[in-house]
Amino acid sequence: MMSPYARVAALAVSAALSTLVVSAAAAETSKSTSAAKWSAAVCSTVKSWQDSIEQTIDDVGNQESADTLEAGRSQVEAYVARLAELTDQAKTKLTDAGRPKVPGGAKMVAAFTQAFDTAKSDLAAVQAQAAAIPVDDSTAFIGAAGDIDTAVFQAISPVTDTMSDLNGLDTSGKLLKAFTKQKSCNPFVL
Repeated sequence: MMSPYARVAALAVSAALSTLVVSAAAAETSKSTSAAKWSAAVCSTVKSWQDSIEQTIDDVGNQESADTLEAGRSQVEAYVARLAELTDQAKTKLTDAGRPKVPGGAKMVAAFTQAFDTAKSDLAAVQAQAAAIPVDDSTAFIGAAGDIDTAVFQAISPVTDTMSDLNGLDTSGKLLKAFTKQKSCNPFVL
């Protein structure tokens, strides 16, 4: 079972990358924007999403223990549902950011959109997994609930994987330059 600190760190990294993946949703729009405006929107959205994920994890850690296994399963379900909701909200914000006016901008948005859609789909599967946590055996409950942490990390990893490809997609270097100029992007500049 992943420790709460490791879970926060993994989710924070995944969130940052996932948010950049969310910007791929902008490919679905015809709106294009400057690299500076796009990078500011992406970084702001990612930071907000990351903070919200960390807060959700903190909230789960601070919850009172459930009185029954059924109530415990409900807590896990609510946690995963909140992560899915945050992911959906971040994707919407990034879609609204449009497409960066840089060579390969549409490819960047498409790559991020695909990764973010995969994360959303995988989180839906984790929601189903959480709903199926057994409530008739405490040992089985603990094992199944612990598997949720791993499943959440795996669900959001396509976003982090796509983020590492940003430099390869930004053939002009204009977007990376815009990211380095944005104060809100400092935590995310590779």
